[in-house]
Amino acid sequence: MKKLLFLIVTFLAAPSFAQDNSTLHQYDMHLQQKIRRVDDLIRQRILRSLNRLIVDEQRMKKRLMKSDVAAAQRIFDMGIDSMVAFRARSEKLAVVTGEITHSYNSYLDTLQVAARFLSSSRELRRYVDQLRNAVGISEQIGDYLYKRQYVLKEQLSPYPSFTKDLQRLNKQAYYYRAQIRELSCTILEMGQPELHMMSLLRASSTFRDFFKQHSVLAGVPAVSFNND
Repeated sequence: MKKLLFLIVTFLAAPSFAQDNSTLHQYDMHLQQKIRRVDDLIRQRILRSLNRLIVDEQRMKKRLMKSDVAAAQRIFDMGIDSMVAFRARSEKLAVVTGEITHSYNSYLDTLQVAARFLSSSRELRRYVDQLRNAVGISEQIGDYLYKRQYVLKEQLSPYPSFTKDLQRLNKQAYYYRAQIRELSCTILEMGQPELHMMSLLRASSTFRDFFKQHSVLAGVPAVSFNND
């Protein structure tokens, strides 16, 4: 009897949209398809860019070794190793454990809180974590490449024959960052099932209270969680 009473109270206390299995199912399926597509695109862009940059730096190292072996190893070895490590992590994003940090993204924050709030399938929560990791590592690589260009420019300044090579690397790094920004905009594009669910969530004071507790901004002073 106590168990039955608990189930009834839980059912009545749950948000109305959480009781609509059809709405929740459509939301889950839509998000899983969207995340798979975006995650694949991010990974493809990462691997394509890193493969090109690794090959280019290996060629540059080989050229410099003809005149200065020590300088070639000092300038290129660590950079190539770092990009190879990034590539390995990107290839295994689907099985990465733990969280790869990224700059604050209100959409991803809302997405992960909503997945927990709606008690969505474990599969969807795994996809959301995978997307956050993909965004995180893509940002880390972008930041690394940005800094790498300045380091190479300084270290190769005594070797003017590498000027065109540096320009090519700069262009590749620039295009990578531009493509990742474009994909970040793609993530924000919501289909009808997601728009419908978000409108229901925004209207729910229960969700707003839950968001206050579980958002990555929880505990940050002067952050408003009010529904506009």
